[in-house]
Parts: sequence; structure tokens; C-alpha cells
Amino acid sequence: VRPKDWWLGGEHGLIQLAITWARLNQDSRLLTHIAEEEDPVVQLRPMARRIYGFVALMMASEILDRSGQRSVRSEAYEQCRSVVEMMFRPIAEFAMGQRIFLICVDHSRKRNIPALYSPDGSVCDRLQFKTLVSDLVDRLSRREKQDPVPPALIPPLAAILHELFKNTDEWASCDENGSPWRRSVRGITAERHSWTVEQLSDVSDGNSALKNYFGSFPGENETRRLSFIEFSVFDSGIGLARQQMQGGWTHDTLIRDEYLACLDCLKKHRTSSARTDRGLGLAEVMSTLARLDSFLRVRTGRLALYRDFRTQPFTAGDDRLFDFTSCTEEPISLAPVYGTQFQILIPLSQAK
Repeated sequence: VRPKDWWLGGEHGLIQLAITWARLNQDSRLLTHIAEEEDPVVQLRPMARRIYGFVALMMASEILDRSGQRSVRSEAYEQCRSVVEMMFRPIAEFAMGQRIFLICVDHSRKRNIPALYSPDGSVCDRLQFKTLVSDLVDRLSRREKQDPVPPALIPPLAAILHELFKNTDEWASCDENGSPWRRSVRGITAERHSWTVEQLSDVSDGNSALKNYFGSFPGENETRRLSFIEFSVFDSGIGLARQQMQGGWTHDTLIRDEYLACLDCLKKHRTSSARTDRGLGLAEVMSTLARLDSFLRVRTGRLALYRDFRTQPFTAGDDRLFDFTSCTEEPISLAPVYGTQFQILIPLSQAK
């Protein structure tokens, strides 16, 4: 009931749930809490301003009030449209709180928001992403006087977001047959965290991978605050492994094979498009994350994977990701989802 308190998987888990629900139910009907006599805007405005609410509204085939009889789809679309229009303004004007989300709706006429797309419809280049990242961190750090974001972090952060977003733009808007989705979204979220050493045990929520990562930071003083910046890239496509296997994936596919196909997407010269000039960016992402002591989590298909680049040394060609549940190289099969989520946590307190 308080998803903004769930860290590294909460709000984004709801995004992926909404995407998967809509993909599995082409006539999906979203039932809201709006009473029959209530003005729909009262609930739809705040819902559209939460990223998981926005995605649910945009992916649903129909949007109804509590009775299930009255359609409020036109009112919902109007609220979502106003959110998208805000994204055509400077970031400082539309950012809401300590979280910022940029979202592209493929099935809308305002798909190409200027923060992510050039006027010709192509994804902004790396230099433009450098400006974007600089604006994002400035907005997120406005109230933070300690642990400022080092200027040296901006170029590598821009490189990471550019490559991940460009990759999802290239292949996540179509199904396995290459046909455009009827509804499709993709986006970027940015957030700044500040926790005391004592709070980190609650943040890790019992997960061994996160406990090990947080445990690598000096903790002599439990009241000392550690700062992190979190960036996420998400889409509503078929997932890394299914795209890589090009129609060869079924529900009977061994989870190990799905895992290897997912890793294949991160290998140099190997991509879903089978072109040798693609995929270099994702290999660069891995090496850049290592230089930044980052933590990476990926949720795609039946997999939840991670890499702790702070405590697990990275070398060229070492493209391993580990299972987020077992913390080993043996993947555990989870409920299958549509869409891919990349979540990246970068420490500011000890940034290199």
C-alpha cells in the first residue's frame, strides 16, 4: 500500500506487473476506486503522476469506475496527456519531489519527448544525454549539501543511460513477429537516496546480495549517512532472452538456456539484431558500471539477476550476472514477465 517505500523493485515491480497483465489480456479492464458519484479527476490526477499508475492507465484497454459500468478512459487519458506535456518543459519545471520519471508512449502523438528524442524522431545522442543527466542530478541534489554528485560521474552516467535507452528503443516496441505493439511504453527514472548505516539493513530487506554490497561500505558510525543515486531504464517488450532467441523461446525452455541467452545480450559483438555493429554499447555499460562501484539489477523474462561491481571484480569478457535470489550463477525460475527493467545504484559517498 506504500510502494514508494519499497526500494529496488517496488514501484518498478508494479510497472512490470501492469505491463505483463496488459500483454496477457488484450482486452484488459482497469477497475479503479472511483465512486459512481465522484469526479474521476480527483483520483486520476494523482494516479497519472505516479509512474506505475501512469503505466497502468496507458497499458489498459479500458478504464472503469468502481462499479465497472462507467468508462473513465477519456478522463484518464487527459490526465496522462497533461503529464506528458509537462515533460516538454525543462526538467526543473516538471520534476515532482525526489523522483523523476521520463516516459515515452509509443501509441501517442507525443511519443518523442525532447529529453530523450531529437526532432527527427531518433534517440538523442550521447552529448545530449550528458546534458540530460546533468539536469537530472542537479534537480535531485538541490536539497543535498553533503555528498554532491562529482562532475566526473556525469559522462559515464550519460553513456550508460544512452546505451540502455537506445537499445530498448531499437527492439522493445515490437512483438516476436516484428509487429508493433498496440500499446507500448518505455522510460527512465532517477532518484537520490540517503540512508544511515543503520538503515541499510532495512533497505536490503534480507537479500544477501544487497547486504554484501552495503556491507562493503565503512560502517564505524551507524548514524553516518551514505548517499546513492539510482537510475532505471524500463520497457514493455518481450524481454532480453526471448528477443535474443528470435522465436525459439517457449515456456518449456530450460531456465539455464534463458539465462545464457540473457547474458549473450551483454557480450561484445552479440545482440538481438545479429549485427556486429550493435551490442558494443552494452559491453561498455558493464565496464563503466564496474568503474563506478555500482550495483545492477535486471528483471526480464523468468529471471531476476544482479551484479555487485564493488565486491565482485570485473574484467574484460567477464559478463556474468548472478541470480538475485540465490546469489549464485544458478538461475532460479520466477513468474515470467514482459518488459525488461535495468536498475542501477551508484554510490556518491565514495564515488571514484
